[in-house]
Amino acid sequence: MELFEFLTQLAPILSFITIIIAIIFGVIQLKQFKTQRKDIAAVEIMRTMQDAQFTDSLHLINQSEQLGSVKEVHDQNPALEKAIFAITTKFETLGFLVYKKVIPIEFVEQLVGGVCLALWQKLNLFVIDYRKVNDQKLFLEWFEWLSYILKKRDRDKAKPALEKFKNWNS
Repeated sequence: MELFEFLTQLAPILSFITIIIAIIFGVIQLKQFKTQRKDIAAVEIMRTMQDAQFTDSLHLINQSEQLGSVKEVHDQNPALEKAIFAITTKFETLGFLVYKKVIPIEFVEQLVGGVCLALWQKLNLFVIDYRKVNDQKLFLEWFEWLSYILKKRDRDKAKPALEKFKNWNS
């Protein structure tokens, strides 16, 4: 009878320990899921950002002088206007995903932070004019926000990857 009484007293303790282990396991699984979700989102962004359209648009924009009004850009080269829309809408989406914490800002900062800042510097007059001409004050708001955040984080003053990570060991 003593063994039965002992097991009866031990059962609630074992149940409690089982519940604690299940909670710990659940928390670990949740953390792994969040990490996996961010990794998948990062890979997807990388895949969509670095396609032929992105590369062609970036090349065309970089070859242009400081861009001014919508009319100047349209008169200068309609293909340039198309390239601006193609590339800035990607940064618009990226900015919103960073804001919603779907993608970590550190990832964006390292992958395309310099490109984002350079593009905003080159395109900000065009974007501001587009907003005025078309009465769309929210046009490319997340692209501007992302550029602002990257600038605030001193991305434009960061060391290049080769210098910063030259002692990296795989």
